[in-house]
Amino acid sequence: MKKLKVEKTGCWGTINGVFQQLPVGHEFIAASVPPAFAGRVSVIGEVGEQELEVATPGDNPAEQADTTAKSKKAE
Repeated sequence: MKKLKVEKTGCWGTINGVFQQLPVGHEFIAASVPPAFAGRVSVIGEVGEQELEVATPGDNPAEQADTTAKSKKAE
C-alpha cells in the first residue's frame, strides 16, 4: 500500500462518498499508482497492512440504553 499525494489536476475519485475532482495536495492510500494518475501524483510513503475493527450495535453493554429504569408518573 502506498500513500499518494495529488500534484496536478485531472485526478478524479471519491471523497466522503462524493465523486469529484481530487484537489491538489489531497493525500490518499492505494495499492499502487493508478495508471490514469501517472505523472499527476507522487508517492510520499509506504503504508503497512492495517487491521480494521468493525463494531456492531450491541457489542458494548455500556453503549446500550438502560432498559431497567422505569419512568413513573407524578401523582
